[in-house]
Amino acid sequence: KDLNQKPVVIEFEVGRKTAPYLITKPLHPSQRLLEQEGDRFVFSIEVIWNFELEREILGFGEEVRILKPKTLVRRIKIRLRRAGEGYEGRGAMGEGRATSDGGTEGLFKILVTSD
Repeated sequence: KDLNQKPVVIEFEVGRKTAPYLITKPLHPSQRLLEQEGDRFVFSIEVIWNFELEREILGFGEEVRILKPKTLVRRIKIRLRRAGEGYEGRGAMGEGRATSDGGTEGLFKILVTSD
């Protein structure tokens, strides 16, 4: 964790199916319901953006969509695309990771073999 890192406001939307879960089990104590229109619920949280937060967001799969900040929108989009590519036989797991500026950074490579 970077000690100089400042909290950011993250806005995200979910549908009627996921909203009750997030209302009763907020992602963070700062969570607020900003808007509810039909089946669309928009929440915000003010947090330090870190790996655990991304994992929590990704755990909701297609049930959540990040609205702000745009850098997090791009990062989650890249990570979801890569996850899908792993199931299509393209790309190897661990070839790189998305960076906070929306780019990618090579970390390591895992070789996968099949019998």
